[in-house]
Amino acid sequence: MEASSVASDAAAVKAREAVEDLVAEGLAVTVRAVRERAGVRTAAAAQAARAHAEDLAASDPVPDVPGPVAGRFAAVWRQAVLLARAEHAEAAAGWARRLEELTLERDEAEADLRGAEAEVEALTGERDKALAELDGCRAELDGLAGRAQDAARQAADAQARAAAADARAETLGEVLARLAPPGPPG
Repeated sequence: MEASSVASDAAAVKAREAVEDLVAEGLAVTVRAVRERAGVRTAAAAQAARAHAEDLAASDPVPDVPGPVAGRFAAVWRQAVLLARAEHAEAAAGWARRLEELTLERDEAEADLRGAEAEVEALTGERDKALAELDGCRAELDGLAGRAQDAARQAADAQARAAAADARAETLGEVLARLAPPGPPG
């Protein structure tokens, strides 16, 4: 025999002994309890616990349900099914109402959204029109400012020419006064 086969046989023996001890002590036979009691791997403990459960099932089969109990159980079961169907129908109706409410809310929200989008579009158009008018006004203002500067330059030039003409006229007046023959004494 190989060493691993001997080891697994020893683990199986330990696991079976742990099952017997647990049963003798009135404790539940679980894989965990067998593994902890025997100090074996989970696979060996599971095999021993499974074998114990199969032995119990074979030695103490569950009897069929007696006729009167089966009849009463069938009546209780029928009532439970009817009650469950009624509760399910009520719940389904409630969810259908809730779905209808939510659908209406969604439709209203979508209508509000469409209205808001139309309003945004209208306001955007008004804004674009106002911006275009503003640009036109700025251009007109720039044109008027340019013409005002031109007019101011022309006025300044005209004032300078007028001042120069006044100065020449005065100078000419003085020259003429000097050149003019003296008048009769008077």
